[in-house]
Amino acid sequence: MKNLFLIILSFVLFNTSYANENKYLQSMHKGFELLKEAKTSKDLLIVSEYFKKIESNDFSVWLPIYYSSYSTFFAGIYEDNKEIKDQLFDRALVDAEKILITNENGSEVYTLQAYIKLMKISVKPMPRAVSGTGKAMELIKKAIELNPENPRPYFVKGQNTFYTPSMFGGGPEKAKPFFLEAKTKYEKDANIGSLLPIWGKTRNNDLYNKCP
Repeated sequence: MKNLFLIILSFVLFNTSYANENKYLQSMHKGFELLKEAKTSKDLLIVSEYFKKIESNDFSVWLPIYYSSYSTFFAGIYEDNKEIKDQLFDRALVDAEKILITNENGSEVYTLQAYIKLMKISVKPMPRAVSGTGKAMELIKKAIELNPENPRPYFVKGQNTFYTPSMFGGGPEKAKPFFLEAKTKYEKDANIGSLLPIWGKTRNNDLYNKCP
């Protein structure tokens, strides 16, 4: 009788786990569709809240909050009001910080943090440029150390270099090697076909093509 009980319990737990995993996958793919369709800052904030609801369902994974942070970040990029833009970037950073507590996939999280910090500089360039760029580059360095094959830190570094004035060591010519490195790595990105981040390839190639 005891063995029968354990068999039934294992069966119930397996099926519950399988159902939860299926629900999680379906929810994530729906979130990706919403993210793809988002056209405005408001749309992206709705997507961010959607991913947060997945995260709050007690799944022990980091991706829902990552995509919530990513959506909030791009809501900030699409926002015209600088004060609101800055607030959205800060919200995205707070969410990204939560993921690092779990120590999961730090390369992707550090890259996202660096990207957000660099975009915060664009809100107030003069007071933030020096210290903000330094902190972002430290995160990029960590991201590459944790996963040298991740194309996204090279893309983010290349984009920042591309838009940095030549008098400060930037410009398209200086950015090209980073875009080329990212381009090569995007072609064999291990994240493709999974729920993991794959963003940046199109933008990287566009900017690479603008380099001399």
